[in-house]
Amino acid sequence: MPEIDVVLPSGLSAMMRRMKVREQNVLADLRNTRNSQPLMKVLEACFGKILDRGPYEAESKIDWTRVLIGDHFSAVLQLLSVTYPGAYQFSVQCGNEQCNATIHWEIEPLQLPVKKMSKKTQQRFIESNRFETSLAGKKIVFQLLRTDAMDKFVRLRKYTPDEMISRQMEMAIVEVEGVGRRDIHDWIVDLDADEAQGLREAMEEVGCGIETTIEVRCVECFREQEVEIPFGRDWYSGRRKRPKKTTVVETETNEQTTGASSGSLAT
Repeated sequence: MPEIDVVLPSGLSAMMRRMKVREQNVLADLRNTRNSQPLMKVLEACFGKILDRGPYEAESKIDWTRVLIGDHFSAVLQLLSVTYPGAYQFSVQCGNEQCNATIHWEIEPLQLPVKKMSKKTQQRFIESNRFETSLAGKKIVFQLLRTDAMDKFVRLRKYTPDEMISRQMEMAIVEVEGVGRRDIHDWIVDLDADEAQGLREAMEEVGCGIETTIEVRCVECFREQEVEIPFGRDWYSGRRKRPKKTTVVETETNEQTTGASSGSLAT
């Protein structure tokens, strides 16, 4: 398959080829997915000529340790989708405690909504990567996270989903007016829930990435629920086979751009 032109959420565009067996072998070892280095090597091998640098410095090649997390995830998603074409199939458990059925679902990864970086945000990112908002009378400065922070995300897996959100917010925050750096986490967890949600939305407003939260429906009790697409280790080595004797329901395609990110804050 010839190289194709790939555009990432920030505006970075480059030529990309499918993975070869040597790159597939890098991802085959499940231990490699515990940190970002193997993925960096695969992206370096499969991405070639830069067509548009977007918000990044002019260099001869992409520095994958310095791109935004949303761009990194988009690059991986597009590479794997081209290498392993077709729907991605996964299973989640119904959230209805009276049901608890296993829901089998599938998506077309390349049809997931994309939130692109605005020109204004692109310029601010180039100049300083410092963004401001206010909350409870305090000025808050935050940054868009790059892939050099990804290994820290791995360590966050020990936390509950809600705890991960607060920890990710802490990583993105540069300073809070009147709050010491060591006290930022305590300040975050002491926020009212609606205040924390407002802060998260302000961060996501200037971010870019892929929407990975979708709505699924249980075929047993017909309950609808939002889930985060489980791009697990099997995702990196091909598609999970469709379970036998199970009806797989396709998601509806949403072509409108959304404000969500790729599973992390301000990406």
